[in-house]
Amino acid sequence: MKGLVLVMVALALNLSGASAQTAKPAWQEEWEKVLEAAKREGVVSLWGPPGGWARGTLADEFARSFPQIRVDYQGASGSAAWPKIQAERDAGLFTLDVHIGGVGTAATALYKAKAQQPIEGAFILPDVKDRKGWWGGKLHFGDPEGKFVLVFSINPTPALAYNTKLFDPKGLKSYRDLLDPKWKGRVVMVDPRVAGPGNARWHFYLEALGKDFVRGLAQQVVLTRDHRQSVEWIASGKYPLGTGLSDVHVGEFGKKGAPVGQISHLAEGNYLSAGWGTVNFMDRAPHPNAAKVYINWLLSKEGQLAWQQKSGYNSARVDIPKDAVDALNQILDGVRHYEQFTIRAVKEREEISTKFAREIIKD
Repeated sequence: MKGLVLVMVALALNLSGASAQTAKPAWQEEWEKVLEAAKREGVVSLWGPPGGWARGTLADEFARSFPQIRVDYQGASGSAAWPKIQAERDAGLFTLDVHIGGVGTAATALYKAKAQQPIEGAFILPDVKDRKGWWGGKLHFGDPEGKFVLVFSINPTPALAYNTKLFDPKGLKSYRDLLDPKWKGRVVMVDPRVAGPGNARWHFYLEALGKDFVRGLAQQVVLTRDHRQSVEWIASGKYPLGTGLSDVHVGEFGKKGAPVGQISHLAEGNYLSAGWGTVNFMDRAPHPNAAKVYINWLLSKEGQLAWQQKSGYNSARVDIPKDAVDALNQILDGVRHYEQFTIRAVKEREEISTKFAREIIKD
């Protein structure tokens, strides 16, 4: 009998050992369960940036990895998207699973309307949860609670545009050099009294260099509210320098061979923006499992590498190659950076920077 007991104990130990060896980690079991449920849902409803590059990145790349989950993609700017989303919600219709866009819309619309749910509730994959893979060893959020507006793309915004035939960027070391009398009337800027790149750059100047610098700069620059025109003026040589311009338009002109270049960092540093790079997990999402699969894919190494390669923007992940990121968009060590991808910064631009601009700039 004793021998039989020993045999049974040994057999039980062997079986438990084999079971332990084949047992899946908890995250994997959860992932497989959510993935199967997502396949049954069959679709994820996504609102993202406009343009073919955005759809190619955020819909087509996902479809390659998860062909059983269709992406219902709608692309539009935040100002165009939110009224439609709000109207649907007011009517009791909740059709959106995930929103990807800028901090402005996430802050002034989604967050204010309490339209999001805590995004970490969607996290399953280990490399998404691991903070060490992200810039600064942490996740970055636009909202004060650090729960809703996840910033996955962080980019220095080019500070100055210039005509490459008329200006040598080596001659400019500090933003304060712009106050040199020789630049009076020779620097174009998008009007900082209205929302846009001029206003964001104005806010940085206030934060980094103070009111006296900004007062002096206001006397130097020529203002316009036409984003494209400002870059055309640089390309034509009408103005050799520009600040607070649309880097998207500058990039477009450069790709077409126009003599325009950009400067990203000077002595006083630069500000960081999210661009289109925030993701929001909508509350009452109609396809919650598909939304979780999508969010995990987007924030994984695979998803963020696709974002970088297709968009050219810098992912906040630091554990993926950066060779596809333009040097202007890379975060440099030893440079002071000011975060403008938070709701706080958005409010400060509205309540402080815009107000100050309207006080000292008179048409």
